[in-house]
Amino acid sequence: MRMIIGLAVLSLTLTLPACGDEGESSSNNDVTTSTDTGPAEDTAVVQEGSVTGTVVDESGAGVEGVMLLACDDDSCITSKTDGSGSYSIVVPLGWRKMQMMGAAKGFVSMNFYQNVESTEPTVAGSDIVAIAASTEPAVALSAADGGTVSLAGGALTVTAEAGVAVYPIGQTEEVTAVKVSAAHLPPYDMDAPWAGKEEGTHAFHINPLPVKVAGEGQTFSFTVAGGTGDYAVYYVDDHYGTLHEAGTASTDADGNTSGSVPVLTTLVLVPAG
Repeated sequence: MRMIIGLAVLSLTLTLPACGDEGESSSNNDVTTSTDTGPAEDTAVVQEGSVTGTVVDESGAGVEGVMLLACDDDSCITSKTDGSGSYSIVVPLGWRKMQMMGAAKGFVSMNFYQNVESTEPTVAGSDIVAIAASTEPAVALSAADGGTVSLAGGALTVTAEAGVAVYPIGQTEEVTAVKVSAAHLPPYDMDAPWAGKEEGTHAFHINPLPVKVAGEGQTFSFTVAGGTGDYAVYYVDDHYGTLHEAGTASTDADGNTSGSVPVLTTLVLVPAG
């Protein structure tokens, strides 16, 4: 008798309607179970790599205490060179506009580019050469009024129409430039178009970083002295640190080569052909 009752109870338990089943169910027998496990955990892991390199002066000696920035659309991560001029910046994988902030150490500031593609360190293909800042006084180039300025000992002339130039917030509206050997240009996002043409290439770093145009379609005009023949014109983008071609320019009978670019950062003229 006890065994039969026990079996009946077991049978009743197994045939109760499941929670959420369609059809009739008894309000006294329906059971709902809920377990609070807390907020879902974010299990995504950010993959990281590093940008490493060495900053040297034009003699090849390491430069200590130079600030480097590695920037993407969202943020900039900073580092300083150590006693041997070396730096290492841990960053999430992806592109990075690199910026060497040289002014505090007597060098020009410049943009270049690195792409961190794996968890192995991304090492610059060559040392980053810090170029001594111009010893000439900075020259006023008014954003409102525009004008023409002579830079780098007369090797470079830049013209801005009125209302074209936009300076970084808080920056004095004046510019400087230095001429630099093509062999000392930093890495960009493409193979150096001046490779094998270094002696005939004209290159300039222009500060402050960046002076850019106010609107689409506007440009700065430039003239480079001492040229010969035709050149491909390149400039460095201020947002990505990438290298862009800005058409071609021809040298006139007086040895002046003229063209235009949308931003004043680094200007490079490479012999065509």
